[in-house]
Amino acid sequence: MAAVDGIQRVTSVCERALTACGLHVTKGALVWETYREFEDALFASIQHAPGSVSTEEQQSKIDQQRERIKAIFRRQLSVPLVDMEVTFEEYGQWLGDTEKVDQSTQQLYEKAKAKLTDLMPYEDALAEAAAPHLPEFRSYIEREKRMNDPARIQCIYERALAENCLELSLWLEYLKYLDTRLKIGHIAMATYERAVRNLPWAVALWQGYVLAMERNGEPHESVNELMLKALGVSLAQSADYQCLWLTYLDYMRRRVEWEEEHENELEELRETFQRAVEHLHQYFGTEGDAQCEIRQRWARLEGVRLKNMTRAREIWADIMQEGHSRSAQMWLTYLQLERAHGDSKHCRKLLQRAMQLKTDRPELVCRAYVDYEREEGTLEQLDEVQAKCEPVLKRAEEWRAKDAAKEESIATVTAHREGERRQAKTEKRSAKRADMKEKKSGEKRKVCRYDGGKCERDVNLPITPLKPAEPLYSY
Repeated sequence: MAAVDGIQRVTSVCERALTACGLHVTKGALVWETYREFEDALFASIQHAPGSVSTEEQQSKIDQQRERIKAIFRRQLSVPLVDMEVTFEEYGQWLGDTEKVDQSTQQLYEKAKAKLTDLMPYEDALAEAAAPHLPEFRSYIEREKRMNDPARIQCIYERALAENCLELSLWLEYLKYLDTRLKIGHIAMATYERAVRNLPWAVALWQGYVLAMERNGEPHESVNELMLKALGVSLAQSADYQCLWLTYLDYMRRRVEWEEEHENELEELRETFQRAVEHLHQYFGTEGDAQCEIRQRWARLEGVRLKNMTRAREIWADIMQEGHSRSAQMWLTYLQLERAHGDSKHCRKLLQRAMQLKTDRPELVCRAYVDYEREEGTLEQLDEVQAKCEPVLKRAEEWRAKDAAKEESIATVTAHREGERRQAKTEKRSAKRADMKEKKSGEKRKVCRYDGGKCERDVNLPITPLKPAEPLYSY
């Protein structure tokens, strides 16, 4: 401990402890006192022996250590802590008769004491309520946010999480504050690491962690390692893995410097798209990306950014082959990309193909086709399309009429069966009540009345006279 590096190491630990919990209103004083006791021990160790005279160098060390202890006292007295009056008295005793408490320290103490008075209702609410005190902590957090003291906000969040480490909303709220307000990279990164360790199944934490690493300028290898770690945990559902992949793909796209040489990054981005599609399909089938959002984004990248409509059309062909060819909305989404970055030949080919299929909303496809020819085609092409749309719309009306009739028939049958079921249930209940009533009327009910040695029974039964009672004992 006498070594210089040992003293520095202990001092560093004490300072870290003060940063972590020195603002804790009820328990922070313990850390401050421990720090002062350590510095007091060092102060006592460098005092000269009685009767000896200190050298100039020794006296300089004594003065420096004394000032260090005074600084710790001043720092502690500027923080609102329980029993801070005792600390103030202790400081005056430590100074002795030769020195008084300076005015600036007195002002800091009075200010901290007033703040403690404002905080005590919240501390009392925590002390009186049952664990884990989540509503009380939320009220306390709102108060600290109004005061806008970053250190105190961080402290109260940490206190709340110590008792509510599985409360996802609290983690997300705290991390949002660190990302958007505090903006200290290493603090946010360490907090994200603790969050995913406590709630590894929460995809929102992994998504935020990826973005925090990007925001903090972490190397790509570290981000990729984090992504692999996230894919290895058990998330709640397939949609969570899809959201995780989309966040990572956004990060990969932002890595590409489009104005500079970017072949390697672009190739890696394409490989990542392919990995995402294969991963979701391998473990979840078509449910992994039910609306093919990842491939839609890939197609937009190829068509819009890279001007590679051939590759974009190949991706959309894969989407349609996976069972989306019956979705009119899918065809219209495809059409938007083709109209913006393709050509009229492929637009008409796309619309004709969509009209040939029995989509769920054929009128949308017909309307899109007619609008396209109004804006891009000739009068002959418009007339031709309108003529093609008429039978399609007629068939659509027929299909709807059949579906409506079928639904009505099903509803009628269901209502009839429900009525029969209720009637049968009512009849069964009535029969059961009649049976119980009949059983009760057939039972032998004793309506006894002692009258002159006779007992009258039910009126339907013959009356039999009773013999006189024999004495129990004979004398």
